[in-house]
Amino acid sequence: LELGARLNFLERLKRVLVLQGEPLVEAVIEVFEKTLPLKPRREEAFREDLTLDSTGNIVALVEVKGVSKGVTREHVNQADSHRERNGMPPEFPSLLIINTNMKNSISLADKDQTVAPEQIQHACRNNVLILRTLDLLNLASLHMSGKLTPDEVVELLTTSRGWLKVGDTVEVLTS
Repeated sequence: LELGARLNFLERLKRVLVLQGEPLVEAVIEVFEKTLPLKPRREEAFREDLTLDSTGNIVALVEVKGVSKGVTREHVNQADSHRERNGMPPEFPSLLIINTNMKNSISLADKDQTVAPEQIQHACRNNVLILRTLDLLNLASLHMSGKLTPDEVVELLTTSRGWLKVGDTVEVLTS
């Protein structure tokens, strides 16, 4: 039963790879709540916006998107304006968690599309960190397996800019 419960748990987390809109936001919240050291909080005013909390303090803002293709300049700008709407300074951490290539994905390999260098550079200039939902799941996996400590996860999510590309290893790409 233990193994079955664990498989069901992991299967449920994988929903972030196929959802969009409100169900995607709910699924992203679940990944954070069940597997990562930062606690998500939903903002009432804006449906796709979250904050991440560490020991009672907001440490990052999050914009969640599900899109049929890849990351665009507009998505990065939305994560940036989310910070502005909240009256946070430009250096305050802002994450764009994006479920990409939803229309054409049949396999995980289809989901594993790179983020264009110009979008990574735009994210760096705007102090935004891009994570595809695939990267989020891989980050959760590295944390659950003990390969990343809670402090390392928090540091990655609150100090990195550009694209947090997570597979068997973690890379912060800035161009």
